[in-house]
Amino acid sequence: MKRILIMSVMFLLLLSSSSLCDADQFDDTYFDQIRGSWVGDGELMDSAGVTTAIHEEWTAESEGERFLIQGTRLSGEENQEFRWIFTFNASTEFYECSYWHTGMETEMTFEVSLNGSTAELRTPFGDSGGELLVSNSVEGDTIDGFVEISGGNGEVFPLAKIKHTKRED
Repeated sequence: MKRILIMSVMFLLLLSSSSLCDADQFDDTYFDQIRGSWVGDGELMDSAGVTTAIHEEWTAESEGERFLIQGTRLSGEENQEFRWIFTFNASTEFYECSYWHTGMETEMTFEVSLNGSTAELRTPFGDSGGELLVSNSVEGDTIDGFVEISGGNGEVFPLAKIKHTKRED
């Protein structure tokens, strides 16, 4: 009987501390600044330097143990739905993020680095030690974002630039 009582108390303590942690895991400057509805315009660049206009509309919000960004993208004539799902890995004390868009068979997983109003998302790319970097910097009601690939030899290839503006709800 005593063992059941102790286990029950331990479970309740674990549950309450877990709930407190979950409530605070997205209470960060970056996440606070990007909550809400956004619209963005920019361009994608291919390896030959040809650009394609891009337009995005999306929302960002906390959903329990995750922070969700989801929306639509018009890239040239192609419409896509996309989503970014941020989670907090308590064992490493770092954020992680998965990304998906229409037409992808497998989600991409990124390591997330937050520094005040800036987020950098990184994932390995290609077989030669390359990396895909997504960087977003928030200033007021604007987010400047870019995407680039770095090759294993140190070359950097810009892929996209986009400026997002917060909508007034």
